[in-house]
Amino acid sequence: MSTVTVGMNAELNPAQRLHALGQSLWLDYEGLHATCVRQVQLVREAGVLSELPIHLSTLGIACAWIGDFAAAASLIMEAENVAAATGSRLAPFAALRLRGLQGREAEASPLLASAIELAAAKGGRGRAH
Repeated sequence: MSTVTVGMNAELNPAQRLHALGQSLWLDYEGLHATCVRQVQLVREAGVLSELPIHLSTLGIACAWIGDFAAAASLIMEAENVAAATGSRLAPFAALRLRGLQGREAEASPLLASAIELAAAKGGRGRAH
């Protein structure tokens, strides 16, 4: 397998380079936030309520990553309300991320159990209709 030298003589194989590229994209939190804001806007404009919870949840994760915990909590609540109104179940990934970043392990543990339960019940998918 070929390698590429990066930075301080670190050698990365193609799989490692791909992983590093993915990490760098996801570490652009402001870009992630902007993309998520646009996705929520498009879904709202299209009136596709069944898709709104997953996009609100993803925007909530982006807000949590940039430290806007109040916005993240508000988006999580909205995602939960829309999911309940549309009859869909949404894994609590955004709430789990928020509680984790806040260091609230006692509140994160039941969310983790819920996410695992939902994934097991739906074959590993985070959202069920």
